[in-house]
Amino acid sequence: MPTFKTTTLHKIVVIAALALGLMAVGCGDEESDGSTESNSTSNSTSNSTSNNTSSNNTGDGTCPGAESNGVCTLTGEITESFTMGPNLIYLLEGGVFIGDGSAETVLTILAGTEIFGQTSGSPSFLVIQKGSKIMANGTATSPIVFSSANDPGNRSRGDWGGLIINGEAPINLDGGTATGEGDTGSYGGTNASDDSGVLRYVRVEFAGKQITMEREYNSVAFQGVGSGTTVEYVQAHMGADDAFEFFGGTVNVKYLLATGAGDDNFDWVLGWQGKGQYLLAQQYADECDQGIEADNYDEGRDNEPRSMPTLSNVTLIGSPDSEFSDIGALLREGTAGQIWNSVIVGFNDVCVTVDSAESYAQGSGGALVMAGTAISCATNFEDGEGAPEAGATEAWFNSGQDNVAVTFNASDTLITDPFNESAPDFTPKNEATSGALSVGDTFFDDTAFRGAVDPANDWTKGWTTTVKN
Repeated sequence: MPTFKTTTLHKIVVIAALALGLMAVGCGDEESDGSTESNSTSNSTSNSTSNNTSSNNTGDGTCPGAESNGVCTLTGEITESFTMGPNLIYLLEGGVFIGDGSAETVLTILAGTEIFGQTSGSPSFLVIQKGSKIMANGTATSPIVFSSANDPGNRSRGDWGGLIINGEAPINLDGGTATGEGDTGSYGGTNASDDSGVLRYVRVEFAGKQITMEREYNSVAFQGVGSGTTVEYVQAHMGADDAFEFFGGTVNVKYLLATGAGDDNFDWVLGWQGKGQYLLAQQYADECDQGIEADNYDEGRDNEPRSMPTLSNVTLIGSPDSEFSDIGALLREGTAGQIWNSVIVGFNDVCVTVDSAESYAQGSGGALVMAGTAISCATNFEDGEGAPEAGATEAWFNSGQDNVAVTFNASDTLITDPFNESAPDFTPKNEATSGALSVGDTFFDDTAFRGAVDPANDWTKGWTTTVKN
């Protein structure tokens, strides 16, 4: 019988298998600080239900789907606002869409709630539709967890789809709207300040299920999400594709942690113009790709609005002995943007590459900037396609104020213990402990240190995980 580990149900719950015999839910895992969540036992399955049935009130959480013995199974489109609470376990069966784009539907998720993606059958994922909201307010001691329905020990990248938020902020495609990968709904519009709700102290684990041979879901996809949305303290862990991808929009983010992503950690395209501070990525040796993969749009490299985020205090940690660890920051396809006070270390291929004539033009014009940043890889620079001359990427980096390129030494780098996958220490050392600049924008905290983690206050502790299965 599969086990549930949960901080909220301090008892053993036995749930009878229902008629379809769907995949059982396994819930929770060990925290990265070494604490272990208490156990309960469950064997849960559920039949599909018609949508928008009356909610069943059970304590703090409600169930607009089929509820049996403490498990609420959700499927299809839900157009009535409801609350997820830690008194229930939530199972996503296939694609679950909050709202229908015609009126606001609000999904409220209380601290400590656990939501699981079914791993068999059609890919399971959660979509917040345009015009609707997610209000996910976890805490450092009771994070909200989206995870695989497989038992702990049997989970892996790509077990389920992921979390998708669709907003009405601008993107740079003709017509101003698009449909998300894997039929995840329409996004884009003209409202730069659009509000899709709150993500705070949320973990998304073992997501990124394959859509086609070439496409997978991302752990967390921000699709045309506006600046009225609050995003802070979110971990994307062990996803098969990108950890966080921004498809246009203007959403601002703080305190994002990407660990063990099978592809890129922070990916943007289609004109993302948001802000971000304290973004941290750690690659795992078995599967990985870029730290940042930044595009404007491959079929319209000068499309407007141009991708132009402003980021500060980013840490990108590669895997120096892994054949999969590629480029720390790949800036291409016409992207602009500013990257301040950051650390890039240990990528097996190269730390920084600018690729495409259109992105080099943004660099020479002052719209693509790196400043106050320290890098250290076996190879620090590489020119991509469209370089105006040999060494153009290095010259662009050196033109940035207070940038530092350090000879790589795996045992004494810019981060205290960056390559430890089970108990890392992300605090800065050496050249990273000072040298940061003021961004000059009230969104950003001024720091003395470079990189994502304050040496006196590691925000990643206590609510995150390093468990690989």
